[in-house]
Amino acid sequence: MCINAGGPSAGRYPDLIRVSRGLYRLANNSQSPRSIRRASTVVASIRRPRAPRKIRVRQNVDALIADFDQFVEAYDRLVPFTRSGQYEFHRRTIDRRLAVGSVEAAIHDGQFTLLLYETLQRWGIGRRASRLVPLTEFRRTLVNHATQLRELELVTLELMTEGVQSISTSVAFLVSNLAVVENRARIVAGTKTLHHVLPNLVPPMDRAWTGAFFGWSVLDPQNNQALIFREAFEAFSEIARATHPSRLVGEEWRTSPTKVLDNALIGYCKLKGIGGTSA
Repeated sequence: MCINAGGPSAGRYPDLIRVSRGLYRLANNSQSPRSIRRASTVVASIRRPRAPRKIRVRQNVDALIADFDQFVEAYDRLVPFTRSGQYEFHRRTIDRRLAVGSVEAAIHDGQFTLLLYETLQRWGIGRRASRLVPLTEFRRTLVNHATQLRELELVTLELMTEGVQSISTSVAFLVSNLAVVENRARIVAGTKTLHHVLPNLVPPMDRAWTGAFFGWSVLDPQNNQALIFREAFEAFSEIARATHPSRLVGEEWRTSPTKVLDNALIGYCKLKGIGGTSA
């Protein structure tokens, strides 16, 4: 028990006195050698805090790059998205986006915007606290941001060797200002929308998997949206340049380079036993 700072419950460990932050000593120096060894174990555990978030994120990024293909394959085996229509509408939306050719054509195409709107609902946007705007407003906000979307149309995540921070800032602006949902936190809805409009540039992000991988707190999407987006986007760019996910685009959920990136991240989280607890 820690006499002067709170600690383990009495009876399980010898009494400790806090000397300074993270440092303790035995309250009674006459403790037996066995008790001293046990106390030393307690003190050692107290003095070994969890690695800072940035270090954990760096470790996650390095590990994901090192065995990228393995994690993509893990996603194929352990795919967690089984809600009706999730894959079917996503695939149809991506196929339609490629068929119409340009961003300008896509955001003015009634079939594409309807498919995208339906896909977002199947992907959980509009459920729980998220409030998807009506279809007419959804289409209007895409058209209102046509200029910014066109500027990003030819940018490919895995080929960005310079200007990453500038591109990240531009995409972060769109994430925050595309009024596809009514709530303040737009990182999930914004990236899932942009993923289908700019499939070579923007990976979809969510709290359950992306948030777990990058160590988001519960309030980060509300209070630190631009910061956590830019950090994740720039890390995705690094991963993409190192692994070239476009080579793995193909059947099923491997629909675009940025979806392959998302698949690998989810596969990593599934194998490591982290994430998946929220949308």
